[in-house]
Amino acid sequence: MDIYNKKLLFVMMYSSDYGGSLIPSWKYYANMLARRFKIETGWVFPYQQEKDWIRQLKNDYPVYFIPLPTGKKVVTELGKIISQFQPDIIHTHFEQYDISVAKAVKRFGSNIKMVWHIHDYMDFSVKGRTYPLLRYIRRRVLYALRYHIYGKNVWFVPVSLEMAHFVNHFRHHLFTAPEEYIPEKTNAALERITPLLNALFLPRLGDLPQRKKKRSSPLFHFLSFGTNFYGKGIDTLLAAGKLLSNKKYKFQIIITRGNNLEKSVQSYFAGELPSWVKIVPQTDQVRDLFLNADCYISTSRGETMCFAIAEAEMFLLPVIQNNIGGTLWNADMPSVSLFPCGNVTRLAELMEQAMTADEEELSEKTLQTRERLQKLLDLDCWCERLVEIYKSL
Repeated sequence: MDIYNKKLLFVMMYSSDYGGSLIPSWKYYANMLARRFKIETGWVFPYQQEKDWIRQLKNDYPVYFIPLPTGKKVVTELGKIISQFQPDIIHTHFEQYDISVAKAVKRFGSNIKMVWHIHDYMDFSVKGRTYPLLRYIRRRVLYALRYHIYGKNVWFVPVSLEMAHFVNHFRHHLFTAPEEYIPEKTNAALERITPLLNALFLPRLGDLPQRKKKRSSPLFHFLSFGTNFYGKGIDTLLAAGKLLSNKKYKFQIIITRGNNLEKSVQSYFAGELPSWVKIVPQTDQVRDLFLNADCYISTSRGETMCFAIAEAEMFLLPVIQNNIGGTLWNADMPSVSLFPCGNVTRLAELMEQAMTADEEELSEKTLQTRERLQKLLDLDCWCERLVEIYKSL
């Protein structure tokens, strides 16, 4: 496809209070497309309150709003935007609007090319949910419809190899669930699927430390971005913290607030929050969190491309992460330690090792990790990969 002088429409199921790394990265990409290829970009989001990142986008681009994906008029509203903006490419982000976009394209602009960016982790887990069998069946039907029927002529960009495997299965199989993702054994050919890690938008992080700072407090500070208690494996982290507390280590686990997370943590400790747990507000100013931490921990049960891990490493924090498929891109970094998902004893051991590690040796490893990460998640290289995808449509 000749992409010169075309129109691009981003449709994003995004309503966060902050733009994070996501919005600045895609804005950088849109600016590059405008400079090099004279491409005009529009943005579509669900109806929401005005926020700083939305106001900033409106200064440079047309921005539209539509009902939530469950709304009855969402396809019609998308059709109005398509008729007005006349896009040549629609690039969706997150998965909730994918089917609505496909329906709108069929009704209002059949020549439009579609790219669906897979940011979210998907599986069939219904543990702890009401009506688990119905939820399981609903997911099976939804994934089959999305990727086998409506996504037939779409180009997919998953941000992890695990989700590339997941989508690829449903593109070729309507009635079966994908097998467990095992990297060394999963080598299926990917058709119209390009796995692509997110890039890092470094300006948002400000000045980075030249070397890992030496500890100045008797407390060792572990940091984890919480958001969701079970999904992020916070129960595993707290259980490991109990083991360390029993050994009289001086430490603190700092967890960012999220969906009912504080309530879940309070419930976990039967209302008696120990002194070694600190819950802090979510913020877009992540640099202060990273500068005041000694180690980042990811205990997620399911993940794709985790910005927090990468940003922690840019601030020269060692990382302890579990061995789930979505974060294996980071597993062989010099300053990373791996533990089996949900293994509390092994996590506690690695936390002990982090607290007692030689600081000079660890500092060198974190510098090596950052150097490798800057190449792996380079923003301009990421932009070039996306341009190649557009040209192949």
